[in-house]
Amino acid sequence: MAAKSGTQAEQTAAIMIGSERLLLAVPSGLCLVVGDVTSTMACAIAAQKLCVPVAHVEGGIRSGDWTMPEEINRMR
Repeated sequence: MAAKSGTQAEQTAAIMIGSERLLLAVPSGLCLVVGDVTSTMACAIAAQKLCVPVAHVEGGIRSGDWTMPEEINRMR
């Protein structure tokens, strides 16, 4: 699924809608998300709202730079 350009909120909403549709169409016992990008956060939220367990794999470290969208995403 691709989110076209827009604000981070618009992109997040589009990804959440797409991942929710996928999770409803293809029931799953687990949603595996990787990284700390907007799509990771959006898919994890959509899965949790549908009561699908979420497993998150992250290889990076915290930067403490709250101007970075990725640092905010890590707080999900």
